[in-house]
Amino acid sequence: SDGLVIEVRYDRSFISRIIQNQEAKEYYSEIKNYALSFGVKSRPSWKAESFYLGRTTYLVAKVRGKTLCLFLALDPKVYEENVYHQQDVSDKKTYEKTPMMLRVKSDLGLKRAKKLIAEMFAAAGLSEKEAETVDYVAAYPYEDTEALIEKKLIKRFERHLDAAESAAVIERGEAHAAAETPAPEPAPEPAPEPKEEPKEDAAESDEEEDVSFELVDEPAEEVPAAEGAEVPEVKYVTLKKFVKGFAAKMKQGDQERKDFYAEIKTKLLSYKGVRLSESFSGDGYKKGMQALLKARIRGKTLCLFFALNPDNYKQTVYRQQFKGDTKAYAATPMMVRVKSEQALKRALRLVEELEKMYDLKPGAPVDALAVRGGFLFEETDALVAQGLVKTRLVRVTEFEAERLLKKQQ
Repeated sequence: SDGLVIEVRYDRSFISRIIQNQEAKEYYSEIKNYALSFGVKSRPSWKAESFYLGRTTYLVAKVRGKTLCLFLALDPKVYEENVYHQQDVSDKKTYEKTPMMLRVKSDLGLKRAKKLIAEMFAAAGLSEKEAETVDYVAAYPYEDTEALIEKKLIKRFERHLDAAESAAVIERGEAHAAAETPAPEPAPEPAPEPKEEPKEDAAESDEEEDVSFELVDEPAEEVPAAEGAEVPEVKYVTLKKFVKGFAAKMKQGDQERKDFYAEIKTKLLSYKGVRLSESFSGDGYKKGMQALLKARIRGKTLCLFFALNPDNYKQTVYRQQFKGDTKAYAATPMMVRVKSEQALKRALRLVEELEKMYDLKPGAPVDALAVRGGFLFEETDALVAQGLVKTRLVRVTEFEAERLLKKQQ
């Protein structure tokens, strides 16, 4: 009302930048776990995180803009710039001991950074050891700016401009930019696509995994901030993560889904020369070297991937999807979901299409009861013992542990 402008500025800590940047967070988690496996220690400060041993700092991590930047205790002049795209920052006093800067913006950049980190530690006489892995992506879930201000991970400064300054800002048309309303928050970025594994059956993304957690009975670990730093203490707890494979999902799934898949499986195995290959992520059917079909479970739905061209079939009938742009399904690109009796009938018709296309002949009769018997319910402990449920320990913040455990109730 008085025509004066309030200028608002934000001072963002290193941890807040990690929390609000999904890509940088993933690379940071990889780099931090890798560096700590060489026996060094880490110390977070407001602007960065340092990795050191004794009085020697080997690595400093910062976020500039949206990019994770690493400063290594290496001579940048020794390395080819056209390979590593490093920057010499030795002219800045802050980086006298870590003069080689790398930007990590891609998986290839991550690979090169880890190679240089290994060389750096090898030169210092440090070797990689087996160490507990912490999932820092889970430890630092996305939070908006107001929440981070409340946690003192972002500082908010206000300055009331005097009349002359306010008039100048308004005259330049910058009143809106300098007003109190903060800049729009970046939306949480979606989980990345799953990285393809060298095996034929690439694992599904975490979003489609059947995952559960339980709290491991051990005291929480406090990760202190550096002396004088204004980063609050972070407490970690250990959770046991359970990931169900395809067979475990079938055994512990609903009866209707078991019945649907039993019919499909019995039909396919009734053809001469058709072989079943079972993997953690799902079942595959082949005749010789020719892939015919893959079976997966996404969420609670049975999904079948046929070695058929989806363009040759009416989508209104089969409601198929093209998945051939994913390496795992390049040979079986036509996906259909089986969620009803009608969908099952259509899937069986598509199996008959495979029969015609690949000249499948009837073979020995298949015991349908034996097929159904393979899906009998078993407890999780028994499935873990058989390798059908994978477990691993993960370290997450108390806040994230509470969220994960509440979510599965």
